[in-house]
Parts: sequence; structure tokens; C-alpha cells
Amino acid sequence: MKADKIIIILIIFILAVIGGTAAWQLMNMSVSDESYNVTVVVSNSSSPRWANFKEGLSQGAADYGVMLNVVTTADFSGMKQERNIVAKEIENGADALILQLFSSYNQSEYLGSLNLDKPLVLVESDSNPEDVFSSITPDNEAIGSKLAELISVKAKEYSDRKLKVGVLAGNQEELAMYQRLSSFRDSIRGKNIEIAWQISGYTNDDIEMQMKNYQKQNHADCVVALGNDQLEAGIDYYTSYGNQFKNVLYGVGVSEKTVYYLDNGMVASLVVPDEYTCGYLAVKSVYEKLTHAQESKKNIQIDHRIVDRASIFNETDEMMIFPRTQ
Repeated sequence: MKADKIIIILIIFILAVIGGTAAWQLMNMSVSDESYNVTVVVSNSSSPRWANFKEGLSQGAADYGVMLNVVTTADFSGMKQERNIVAKEIENGADALILQLFSSYNQSEYLGSLNLDKPLVLVESDSNPEDVFSSITPDNEAIGSKLAELISVKAKEYSDRKLKVGVLAGNQEELAMYQRLSSFRDSIRGKNIEIAWQISGYTNDDIEMQMKNYQKQNHADCVVALGNDQLEAGIDYYTSYGNQFKNVLYGVGVSEKTVYYLDNGMVASLVVPDEYTCGYLAVKSVYEKLTHAQESKKNIQIDHRIVDRASIFNETDEMMIFPRTQ
């Protein structure tokens, strides 16, 4: 009889433990299942230059359990256009924002005017020490300097005259592009290099036509592109004459097209920012802000690598260029 009582007590205890465990799991599930909506706004979001960045975003979203909304955009034509998109996304219930600014001029005042009460992470733009938001960006000054080093090597082939270089400078209102150009110009000063022409602007629609006009006026021996879209525009210009041009392009590239023409020989060298990590860390950062977790560094610099035809398919460079295949 006593044994029966012991068995009954044990059964009741086991059932109580199971019930308590199930209740704890349900409570924990309700917390972990809380979903955050994170909106991503970048210029020309369908551009191939965002492919690795989006892969990083997706992996971050999977790891941290957030819902991503990458807004479909064309090339931004001004801050007002971007502001309208951001305001609409806030109105639609975005819990946090990952944002590439069209212009870095007075960015603190601009972001303050949005009256944001949501976590915000900037990509490709530094934040000021007094700002409450974070930033994730490559070392743009180092990228500009590295492009100058690559061009300086080519300049040694020209003993009787200076190497003439065309520059596709992109949107100079964007801090990343401004820093790259400033560093590039500073780094070639005093070298056997002359800037034949420079094309700046926020849209790539007419770069090919502009290049034709500039090349007729003052022919450049090679072209430096400060961003992926600009490099692709340079590729389009040279391919319009056929594929006979070799080692005429240097620049920042992250798309399959730029890698193809590196392997093809038209592009001499690529500077490849680690945009997969940029996307991943952007999600991680907003998640930490949303959950009030211990945050990582406020301003994070991502790595970049120099890739040429000899190294294009070694393991380290391949992981940087094609992270989604790893």
C-alpha cells in the first residue's frame, strides 16, 4: 500500500515538472517569437551592387529572428525623395531602419528632422560622436588610397609622359564617395599621374555618353571608378567598342559583372568591400537596439580586399566576392 502511495506521488511530481516545463516553454516562446519589422532603404535597391549586402541582411534576419523589408527604390535624385520614403515606412510600422543616406551634408540635422524614435543604423556613412545612431562603413579613405597605389604601379609604365586617368566619382554628396575621391586625389599628388577628366553625379544613366565626350576632348589611358555602379558604367563604355581593351579599368566592385570583366582582363584590379558583413552587422546592430542588449561598437568599419586575376578564385577572395556560395 505504501509502495502504491509512493508511485502516485512520483507520478504527480513528474506531471508537475512536465507541466511547469511546458508553461516555461510557452512563456519563453512568447518572448522569442516577438517579431521586429526592420526596413532597409538604399538607393537603387535592385542594383547588383547590393547582392552581397542583401545576403548578409538575410542571414542576419534568420539568426536574429527579424522581418526584413528592403524597399524597392530607383536611383535617389535628392534628399526629399528619400525622406518621403523613410516617412512612409515609419508610418507603416517599421520598428527599426537601416539607411543609406543620399547626402551626408548636415546629416544630423536631416535625421533629427525626421523625428525618429526608432533604432537607426547607417551604412556607408559615418555617424558623429554626439549622434544616437550607429554606422557601418568600409574605410573609404583607405579605399581611395589603395586605388591610387594601383594606378601608381601602372604609371611606372609611362616614362615619357604622365599617365592620364579618368575618374568616375559617383554621388559626391554621399560621404563614402567624397572620402574615396578626396583620398585618391591626395594620394596621387606628386606622382606621374594626371587626372584627364572627372564625372560626378548621383545617376549613371548618361555616364557612357559623358565618357565618350570627355575621351574625345582629353583621352584618358585608364579609368578609376569609385563605386560598383560607376565601374559597371565604365565596363559598358569599353564593351561598346568591343572586348579588345585590357587593364583599362580600376575600381570598387562587388557584382558578378565586375568580377567577370576582371577575369576577362578589361578590369585590372578590384577593391572589394565586405558588404555581406556590412548587411549582417546592420541587422545585428538594430536587433541589439530593439532588445536593449549589450551593443557592439557604435561605429564599425568593415574590411576590404584587393582582388586581381591571379587571386580571384583563391579561398579568401572567393569568400569575399561570393559569400552566398560559402
